[in-house]
Parts: sequence; structure tokens; C-alpha cells
Amino acid sequence: MPSTSHKLLKIMAVICSWGAAGVTAGPVYTWRDADGGTHYSDTAPPAHLDYQTLELPPPPPAQPAAAGDYRAVLDVAERLQAARLERERLRLEREQAAVEALQTRQATAPGDDAPRDSAPWLVFPHPLRPHPGPHVRPHPHPDQPPVRHAPAPGPKTPSPTRAIVD
Repeated sequence: MPSTSHKLLKIMAVICSWGAAGVTAGPVYTWRDADGGTHYSDTAPPAHLDYQTLELPPPPPAQPAAAGDYRAVLDVAERLQAARLERERLRLEREQAAVEALQTRQATAPGDDAPRDSAPWLVFPHPLRPHPGPHVRPHPHPDQPPVRHAPAPGPKTPSPTRAIVD
């Protein structure tokens, strides 16, 4: 019993042969213009021109495909199917090798009871805070009292009640 691809090839051959059968020969008109040029057309020229009608013989019927041509098409279809099956086989082999490699990795991996890290929890570093600049002092540690500085001594100004005598 022919496969689906063989049926498709037969259908395509029939459709292609129908396309060639639709072309038929019709009348061809020929005439000379005022400059002496010869024109050919499948439509009749204007009535004021003198023209001739040529009858072309119909094209010969299409020859049926030889048995060897049909066999060549079947051979190509078989080669394409064999190449597709080979690609599928190689794909399945790759998938099977990947599954085996995964099973091997899982078998050699340490068990769940094995310690993975020395720390029992995740340790994150302190978040990065941009430096505020020289004019801002950092906050004091909460365990220490805030530092209070004495005001800086300024220039000594004379008191308004005392007079300066030299």
C-alpha cells in the first residue's frame, strides 16, 4: 500500500498535467504599421488596418511520465524519508544520553544530609551607603553618650563698661 507521500506525489503530478492541458492555440493576427514594422497579436487590430490571421496548430499532448521517471520520484521520496528517520534516531540518541548523564550526576551528587556550607544561615554584607561628605558627622554608637564639645573660644571683645587705657 503506498504511503501518504506517494499519494501526494501522484496528486501533484495530476494537477501539473491539468495546467498544461488548459493552454490552447488561438488565432494570431499579423499586420504592418505605417513605419513598416510587423506586429503580432492574439487580439484583432483596429478595423482600418489590413491584417492577416494565422492559425497555429495546437500543442502536442503531454507525454505520460515514463515508468523510470515515476521510479525516480519514488526513490527521492524514499531517500527523504530515510534521512528524516536518521535525524529522528540521532535526536533520540542525544536525548537518551542527556537523561543518562543527568541520572549519573544525581547518583554521584552528595546526599541531602551532607553539609553544603559551614554557616547554618545566609550571611549578607552590610548595604552600601554612600559617604555623606565631610560636613556630616556620623551618628554616635547607641551605647555611647553623644559627645558635647565646648564652644570654640572667639576673639575677646571689650566689655562696654570698662574703658581701655594705655
